[in-house]
Amino acid sequence: MKNMYSQRTKENYETTQQLQELNGKTLTLDTPHLKIQDDVWLNKFDFYVDLLTISDLLSDLDLGVLGNLVSTEVLLERLQKELLNPELDLVEQSKIINSYQKLLSSYNTLCSTVGLGIKNRGQILKNKEQKVEEQNDELLKLLRD
Repeated sequence: MKNMYSQRTKENYETTQQLQELNGKTLTLDTPHLKIQDDVWLNKFDFYVDLLTISDLLSDLDLGVLGNLVSTEVLLERLQKELLNPELDLVEQSKIINSYQKLLSSYNTLCSTVGLGIKNRGQILKNKEQKVEEQNDELLKLLRD
């Protein structure tokens, strides 16, 4: 059992390395519109870029939306911390909860736009399978050559 696990882990690692090399050649990440100096924001952005690049879900066109997604996530975390403040009165709590709900709705929309939603994953896998089938189709290979 342990041997099978280590073999699968090695294969996953090799696949991840290959994907990183491939995506490193196709993704420029030249984003002059994203000039954020906040370390928390930059760390989250880098995490999502790595995750989505390895998954082959990210293109240059998605970077602006991804920046908005990270900004929204950071704001949601800050609002959660504010809600833990015991000195808040009921009116202030209500305003923060209202803002939180609006941001959460935006966050969910941005997640599905970037491809982090469950429905998106199924469609992406279906498209990848179709692309592999097309690449292996002998008739299409003959027509391309």
